[in-house]
Amino acid sequence: MRLWFNHLNPRHLYFTFLRFCVLQYWESNWGAIRMKKQTVFSGQKGFSEFYPGSIAMVSAVDAAGRSDICTVGVWTLVNGKPPMYGIPLCNKDIDQRFFKRYTLICIEQTGEFVINIPDINLRSAWGKCGGVTLRKDINADKFALAGISRAFPAVVKAPLIAECPINIECRVVDKLSLPCHDWIVGEAVAIHRAFEDSDIPMPIPVLQMADACVHRRRLS
Repeated sequence: MRLWFNHLNPRHLYFTFLRFCVLQYWESNWGAIRMKKQTVFSGQKGFSEFYPGSIAMVSAVDAAGRSDICTVGVWTLVNGKPPMYGIPLCNKDIDQRFFKRYTLICIEQTGEFVINIPDINLRSAWGKCGGVTLRKDINADKFALAGISRAFPAVVKAPLIAECPINIECRVVDKLSLPCHDWIVGEAVAIHRAFEDSDIPMPIPVLQMADACVHRRRLS
């Protein structure tokens, strides 16, 4: 008696098995991409929130020499040669979360700022710097409040954050005013990094944040 599989085409069996292997590999390695998502529209709660972001701690000084730090959830390279970086800073009082930052006032007065890129160990520090404003307490020392240290810059007057592995000194070259934020563009005049090989990826926390977001867990 001939078995049923004797009638099957070996070529068909081979490609069926290959397809099965590919699907198994896809499920084990990329299945997390097909996650359940929620759609939020304008006007609904959570529409204006975004996560994860690429955290930066922007330091600046005012005309009197007072230093300030503002935590921003977005920063990016906007021009290659010369290297220019963009940061957003709130330009008006809207609510407890969105209010005009004293750091913006500093930048308006001096035209300089430093983008300090923290690692994940500074999560508490960037949270404290983002929740205090010198507009309410002009004598507040965010370095002391956040438990971080000043470091001397090479070109600009604004201090570096010593604990941040990357510091980018910038001078303002342009500004785009939007409804509630100013997009500040600065040309890099000095970059400090805590490693020698420029091919090593920047130790920024955005990848850890993205991983936490995908797996629905809080950062430790």
